Amino acid sequence: MITRIPIVLAIQGVLATQLQASRPLLFGWLAALALTAGLAEEIGRYVGYRWLFHEEKTWSRAVMYGLGHGGLESMVLVAGLTLLGLINLVALSAVDLAALTDRQRELAHQQLAAVAAQPDWLPLVGAWERLWTLPVHVALSVMVVQVFRRGQIWWLWLALATHTLVNLLVAGVAPAFGLQGATDILIPEMIVTLAGMAGLWVIWITRH
Repeated sequence: MITRIPIVLAIQGVLATQLQASRPLLFGWLAALALTAGLAEEIGRYVGYRWLFHEEKTWSRAVMYGLGHGGLESMVLVAGLTLLGLINLVALSAVDLAALTDRQRELAHQQLAAVAAQPDWLPLVGAWERLWTLPVHVALSVMVVQVFRRGQIWWLWLALATHTLVNLLVAGVAPAFGLQGATDILIPEMIVTLAGMAGLWVIWITRH
């Protein structure tokens, strides 16, 4: 959150025009985002287990590690961003539109119209996504801990590949198939839900 994300936002700001104009560049960028997210988080988990985790590396502690990671991410990405959006909406609603320039008034009307056009269930989507992202984080944590419990490094690469694939599918399905409207929201959430269910299975089979 303090290294990769600021770098990604800076690069994306520079490449915004090119990404909109080139589908190959867009998909290459999405693949890079998915891979770097996997590298940062799974190598981070490995480093945490290797040098910071002084207790016995058990399945139950790996589950708690994953819950802590996913819980913190949920607080920052869902609660934090939702609160920020609410503050912006309240501030925008309180603005005296008559005091704005014509251009500013037009932008304010567009933003309010965009909010009003959103479906009533949209605020629940973030909560649903976080619900199923938690078992994914826990599954990845128990996968990485197998490196130390079983002495097999390939578990780390499996966790990295899984993380990258899930991120790429969720981020890439909409632009790949030109999804719009509700399907642009619901299809990625279906992928997250299936990934969460698969995560529950991984958590179960690695408990011994």
